[in-house]
Amino acid sequence: MPASESNTPLLRADYKAPGASKEFSYAQQALDQNPTPKQTTAYIASLRTSTLQLQSEINTFLTQKMEDDKAAASLNGNGAQVKVDEQKEEENYGEEVEED
Repeated sequence: MPASESNTPLLRADYKAPGASKEFSYAQQALDQNPTPKQTTAYIASLRTSTLQLQSEINTFLTQKMEDDKAAASLNGNGAQVKVDEQKEEENYGEEVEED
């Protein structure tokens, strides 16, 4: 259900790239209109926990995406394996690099 149709706030991130997209989201407890300091502290703690979980999930997804991209790029047109410089790939991932 989209967030606009629900009263439950979401911590959300979207990944979109040609040929791939993924939504990451975590439901959050709604904070009262006039929260007590204890409620505010609990809300912020919950938000921090969800943020760390979201970050971990995104990192796992992007690491797998990078490995998939690297595996696809390491095959030449004949399906033969091509040697990949791991250090160079890591430094330049997501960047367009002109080869000499």
